[in-house]
Amino acid sequence: MELSQIIDTIYPLPTASKNIIKAAITETILPKGHILFKANKVETSIYFIKKGIARAYAYSDANQITFWLGQEGDPIVSMQS
Repeated sequence: MELSQIIDTIYPLPTASKNIIKAAITETILPKGHILFKANKVETSIYFIKKGIARAYAYSDANQITFWLGQEGDPIVSMQS
């Protein structure tokens, strides 16, 4: 999914406005299994899934409990931040 499409799904903007936003964004490619946010840490970034999926999980005893799945175009933010 292209960045312009992601922006348009959130709110359609004029091309000039999209270009300003795109100029402020840095594309980051992360490997499968990368942990984006860590517990009890303030995050200052917001991410958008351009390609692939992401999941949020928490531990309960020794088990991982998935509570969110994101797909292409979805934002990823830390709710604690």
